[in-house]
Amino acid sequence: MAIENNQKLDASLNLALDVTQEDREKSLELGTGFEPEEQIWRVIVKYIGDFSQIENLVPGSQGISLLNQYGIIRVPESQLDTLASLPQIQYVEKPKQVYFSLDEGRSASCINSIQARPGSQGLEPGQDIGLTGRGVIVGIADSGIDITHPAFLNPDGSTRILYLWDQTREIGAAGGLPAPEGYRSGVEYTEELINQLIRREFPFREKVGQRMVQQSQASPPEMGMVLRENVIVE
Repeated sequence: MAIENNQKLDASLNLALDVTQEDREKSLELGTGFEPEEQIWRVIVKYIGDFSQIENLVPGSQGISLLNQYGIIRVPESQLDTLASLPQIQYVEKPKQVYFSLDEGRSASCINSIQARPGSQGLEPGQDIGLTGRGVIVGIADSGIDITHPAFLNPDGSTRILYLWDQTREIGAAGGLPAPEGYRSGVEYTEELINQLIRREFPFREKVGQRMVQQSQASPPEMGMVLRENVIVE
């Protein structure tokens, strides 16, 4: 596919557009961001001016404005040239494949060494030097979450998760739940609703649970990233 404004497209997106659909499907990287059933790309853009005008100028597109004049746009492949030709668009980038690297992240952040400190005088690890995580909010982007895992529970059994954005569901699913404010996909679970799920007071408990990967079910209880932080999951 020829894109006239390919100087605005990053190299990986240009390459993905030059190969066949069969080649995209064989590659872990080239197909990232592409929805073959609808022939739609999810791309990251750097823009200037009014972001809200872009949807009106590019047929079939949907956009979400982020910070510092970046945005995410779902755009039909046939309209990528239209998108790139807009004067508001400075750069178009294909999303990258994300890999799991929890162990490396914990080590690089010195979390392992803090949690390995023995507690003194009845204190929890890290508490003697004030590094408990209390008052900290950690954001997690993952493919799923086990909301009942001990790492995400307070001592009283309530959740440590403040918000959970399930992007595998359509807006209005699970009892009519909305998407997070400013977004147009997925549903948002609040801390209160997650506690209802844990107590099985919410009627969609089992269906929702199937959407959340039981990634740590066989693991022993862990402290998580830090002892007393709260969590927002995407």
